[in-house]
Amino acid sequence: LVIAGITGLWQKTDNQKNIIQIKNNSKIEKLTIIDYLGKAILTQNQNNNEINVENLSKGIYIIEIQLENEKVYKKFIKE
Repeated sequence: LVIAGITGLWQKTDNQKNIIQIKNNSKIEKLTIIDYLGKAILTQNQNNNEINVENLSKGIYIIEIQLENEKVYKKFIKE
């Protein structure tokens, strides 16, 4: 699963279905996965170009991408 830029271009490949990759020109400071209840369940402050979601249950989640000057939110479905 790949997020490219702020526009949120998603691409899913079978061999990386548990990895979310973020490609962006700005520095990514932090990634946070939020569940449907609004609870932050996974936060990553290092290696912020990708995050492993293998241990998440199936469902709908939001990924919060903290950039240098803004936050971007994208919805994704864990299958």
